[in-house]
Amino acid sequence: MFARCCCLAVLAGLTLALNQSVAIASHAGHGSSAEACDASAGDPRDLERNPSFAPITLGEIRIGEALSACREAYRERSGPRQTYQLARALYRSGAPGRALSMLREAASGGHRLSAQLLAAAKDDIAEIDTAFSDPLRTAAVTQSAAPASAISAR
Repeated sequence: MFARCCCLAVLAGLTLALNQSVAIASHAGHGSSAEACDASAGDPRDLERNPSFAPITLGEIRIGEALSACREAYRERSGPRQTYQLARALYRSGAPGRALSMLREAASGGHRLSAQLLAAAKDDIAEIDTAFSDPLRTAAVTQSAAPASAISAR
């Protein structure tokens, strides 16, 4: 019994160490926490998204990786885009109230998509699902964010 408990404890410790190594390695390929956040939670609808990284749909967000990277970027005050991406990761993790708070902060910081999604959700926690997960509604919102010159060129 003792040997079994020790074996399980060692296995749990190795699993924890491996998970921490994976989290560290996921940031290692990016120059900064802001870039790691961009790589793990950049919204395809965001016209301000960092084009150096492939966009990540809401369902593709790896929660642990995105939360770690975007929280670090947020602590470093990287900017409203990373705050928005943290909101996406929080929403995906099942924390819609915290996501709404971050969405508000990103919008007040000048992030256009955040402001538009906040307006679409009527700044209401009951409507937050619509803001984050309704691609048809938010596609129209994103299109309305295009510069006037791009709209008149259509």
